[in-house]
Amino acid sequence: NDIIYMHIHDNNSDYDSHSVPGEGKIDWSNFYATIEKYKIEPNIILEVVGGEKTRKADEFLKNNMIYPYNRK
Repeated sequence: NDIIYMHIHDNNSDYDSHSVPGEGKIDWSNFYATIEKYKIEPNIILEVVGGEKTRKADEFLKNNMIYPYNRK
């Protein structure tokens, strides 16, 4: 397993906007499926700016049971 961490954020496919996951066009179900397919467990760095956006990003991952919140 060579992937030890990932920087994640969302965007609208136009530029590197560092949007909160769920507020852009990223297919987060595909992200989750890829994590599962390759059985990786990287550390996640939320690449968003500000405390409120960090909270919203964390909440999105948690509410949608996306890695790392899908782990028991």
